[in-house]
Amino acid sequence: MRTLNRAVKGLLWVGIAVFALAGFALVLLPEHAAAAVTLDPEEQAALDQLNLERTSRGLNALRVSPTLQAASEWMANDMVGNSTPTSLSHTDSLGRDIRARFSSFGYTAESSIRENIAAGQSTGRQVVQGWMDSPPHRVNNLATDPLVVGIALVVRPGSTFTYYWALAFGSVDDSGVSVTPVVPVVSPTAAVVGITGSVPVSGLALLQTSGAGSPDGVIAGLATRGCTASSIWLVTSATLVGYLVGAPAFVNAAFPVSIAASTPFVAVCR
Repeated sequence: MRTLNRAVKGLLWVGIAVFALAGFALVLLPEHAAAAVTLDPEEQAALDQLNLERTSRGLNALRVSPTLQAASEWMANDMVGNSTPTSLSHTDSLGRDIRARFSSFGYTAESSIRENIAAGQSTGRQVVQGWMDSPPHRVNNLATDPLVVGIALVVRPGSTFTYYWALAFGSVDDSGVSVTPVVPVVSPTAAVVGITGSVPVSGLALLQTSGAGSPDGVIAGLATRGCTASSIWLVTSATLVGYLVGAPAFVNAAFPVSIAASTPFVAVCR
């Protein structure tokens, strides 16, 4: 979904819920259809400007690492609720430093790593210029050890800064590593949760639990009806939250650990 602009990304799941509630059948494109990382225009502008600063000084251009890109996107999103007008922190809301965070997304520990973050700059050129004007960030931009980067922009109108940037550097080139599709794995101990409604083999459906249980139990219940689910979504505290099958625990941290009977939810089936 990297090819969608930021505004569309923010509305995507709201649109899914609206269509589902209206009774429309949607067919989703396969997840992880391409291994290559596609940056949005401002992210690409930032990378181009960064590489211009480097190559004009005889340094190597940096390629995009899929693992560092994922880590940067997570960090930029995390900064929305983990920053103040007077401070930005490289320690994320889960208390992790950059090594722990990068490693959680699969980047090798046998590497030299760096990170720049920023907030408030609306364009890629502005954020790179800001980093170049800041001595410690400039050192990272012009370091000789990095080979790859991840660079992410998250736009949240109405938040403190609106624009949030994260730039991750790494010395081990994994830019050619294919992104392995997530294979749904259901816990063998998960009690199967009954599902009410017409369960599709692929696409999206608005369903309801007929019993209580865990998210894995709902996934298992869907599997018995022919749906290999990539995710399930429900509304809790007026917020749409998702459970992504096979994702690290922190990705699903906001999802309820137990789902009550008769809970409506949206299933995304492969």
